[in-house]
Amino acid sequence: MRNKKNIKKELISQYGAECAICGEIDVPLELHNLIPHTFNDYPPSENFLLVCSNCHKYLDLNRPKEIEFVEYLASLIQKNPNYKNVFTKMKIIGKQPFQVDISAELILEDNEFALILIECKNYTAITKNRLHQAIKQIDYYRQTFDAGNYVLALPARLSQSDKSLVSESKIVAWDIDFISENFEEEIKKTPHPYFQNLFKSIKRQSDSTPEFRLLSHLKTINAGKKEWPKYQKIIGIILERLFCPPLSTPINESKDEQGINRRDFILPNYTETGFWSFLRNQYRAEYIVVDAKNYKGKIKKDQALQVANYLKQSGAGLVGIIICRNGADTNCLQVIREQWISQKKLIIVLDDNDIESMLLAASSGGIPTEVIKQKIEEFRLSI
Repeated sequence: MRNKKNIKKELISQYGAECAICGEIDVPLELHNLIPHTFNDYPPSENFLLVCSNCHKYLDLNRPKEIEFVEYLASLIQKNPNYKNVFTKMKIIGKQPFQVDISAELILEDNEFALILIECKNYTAITKNRLHQAIKQIDYYRQTFDAGNYVLALPARLSQSDKSLVSESKIVAWDIDFISENFEEEIKKTPHPYFQNLFKSIKRQSDSTPEFRLLSHLKTINAGKKEWPKYQKIIGIILERLFCPPLSTPINESKDEQGINRRDFILPNYTETGFWSFLRNQYRAEYIVVDAKNYKGKIKKDQALQVANYLKQSGAGLVGIIICRNGADTNCLQVIREQWISQKKLIIVLDDNDIESMLLAASSGGIPTEVIKQKIEEFRLSI
C-alpha cells in the first residue's frame, strides 16, 4: 500500500481539506479505511475517507447511522426499473398503525405489482438474538397489516442458517450479497462515502477469502475431547485474523505465577480508539482472556467459574471470553450474572454461530466486534 501521507495529499487535492462526514474545515484530518485490507488494490478515492477525529471515532464505533442505510437503499430501489412508488418512513394503516422503513411496488407481468415492505437494520454482523428480535418485529407488522411482502435488509453477510431462519418466517432476506448483486448498476450510479464502496467491494468476495477458509476449517472439526487441540489452534488463528490489529497477537497458554490457572489465550489491549478502547476503559479489559471449549454440549457453570478465576483487577483485567460450540446452559449463565453483579467480572460466551457471524462480517467489510457489542448489550439489559 502507498504511503499514507501521499494518500492524504491525493485525497486533499481531489476533494479539499474538509471532513467527508461533517464538512468541518481547518481541523486535523485522519484517514479512515473503508474497504478491508483484503482489497487494498483499490485506488485511495474508493478506499479512504478524510475525516476529523470526532467523526473518525464515530465511524470506528458505529459506522453510518441507520437512516443513512435506509435512504441509500431506497435510492437504489428508486433507480431500479423493476420497482415503482418507493417511499421511506411510510405510515401503514392496519389494525394498528406502524411506520415501515421503505415501501415499494415490485412490477410484475401484465401490469400487476406486489407491495414490498422493507425493515432495515444497520448491523454489519448480527447475533441470533438480534435476528430473532428483527423477525419478531416484522411478525408484529404482519399481524397488523398482512397485505404485503416483508423484507429484512441489512449491510451484513448472513449465514445459511440465518437465511433459513428468516425464510422460515416468510420473510425475504436482503443481505449484503443480495443487494450488491441485484442492484449492481444502481450502486455504480449512487455515490455514498461508505455504502457505495462497501457494496462495490462485495463483488470481489469469494469462498477463497481467508475468512471463508477459516470458517470451512472450523466446520470440519468435530466437537469433543478428541479434537480439542485442533479446535484450540483454529480459534487462536481466528482471533488473530479478526482482532489483531488493533489488539496485539494472542499469547498462547499463559499461566499465572502459581502455575495453577492456564489461560488458552490472552490478547493484550493497548488500543486508544474504538470498541476495544471503550471495553478497556469501561470494563477493565487491559487484556482479553479467552478460553476455547470444544464441548459437544453446552458449557456448564464450572467453565464460567474457571474463567472467573483468571480475571483479576490487578492482573489480566476483568473481561473474559469463552468460545464454545453450542453456548451455555442455564446454570452457567446464572454464574456469569453473579460474577458481574458481585465482582464486575464480565464473561462473554460466543458459540459457533457467533464466530461464523464475525468471520462473515470480516469477509464483507463489516465490524466483527459488533457481535461482542450486541452480546454485552443483551447481557446488561437482561439484568
